[in-house]
Amino acid sequence: MSKVQAKFIINDEEWKNAQLERIDYERQLHVLHQMRRLGATIKDGGKILSDDEIDYLSAGETRKICINTRMEYTGDEVLKLYKTQLEKMETTIQKNSFRGLINFISKNGD
Repeated sequence: MSKVQAKFIINDEEWKNAQLERIDYERQLHVLHQMRRLGATIKDGGKILSDDEIDYLSAGETRKICINTRMEYTGDEVLKLYKTQLEKMETTIQKNSFRGLINFISKNGD
């Protein structure tokens, strides 16, 4: 069987697997904390986790708990959790799109 290899180059720097795994771990932690702030219950098995307990999870535990937590919510429930953030994001995108259009028009004429 052939061995598959991949290179990840970001800003002209080759990123190693350990760097990518660290980013994934930090992202999973961020998602758990954000979901908890928005009202989701973060559990390890039957135990509800505090922010401090989330911070001490290993990368493997964090990934497992993050996946399990997200699977407990339907799409509509996730939208409800993130409603305020999604509204803010939409407003920001609209403002930035409008600014971008104005900048484009002012640089390129009518």
